[in-house]
Amino acid sequence: MTALPEITRSVSRNAPVSPFKGRMAAATIRGMPAQRALETLQFSRQKAAGILWKTLRAAVSNAEENHAADADDLVVARVEIGDGTTLKRARFGARGRVARIKRRRCHILIALSSSSSSSAARSGPSGEKARRARPAPEASPAEGAAPEKEGE
Repeated sequence: MTALPEITRSVSRNAPVSPFKGRMAAATIRGMPAQRALETLQFSRQKAAGILWKTLRAAVSNAEENHAADADDLVVARVEIGDGTTLKRARFGARGRVARIKRRRCHILIALSSSSSSSAARSGPSGEKARRARPAPEASPAEGAAPEKEGE
């Protein structure tokens, strides 16, 4: 699939969620229409989904205000979750020991494009259906094989 031209994007820096958890939530909305992605994130129970919802809502508002785009024609073209700053904290233990705690944060980038520019964007997330295993074809005997002899 070719890359769609971006209309607008929205960035959230140092969001208080780990990049791994943010990527898991971002995989659910990649390639979706923007309104459907907002509904999906709104009813998700993940903490990262709430942060993604706010960023996506800001991107839709940017497209409507700055580019006069219709919210129903927008598609989530790109979602990137990068590593942010890591806050280092200490957990104090017995006998003077100290354990390090890393509170990870992430940067979120959501780019929207118009669905009228490509019909391939409406098909939804391409990863799940494309990666499903296909059943193995039935093994057929080779045509050039010699038939079995009876009596030997």
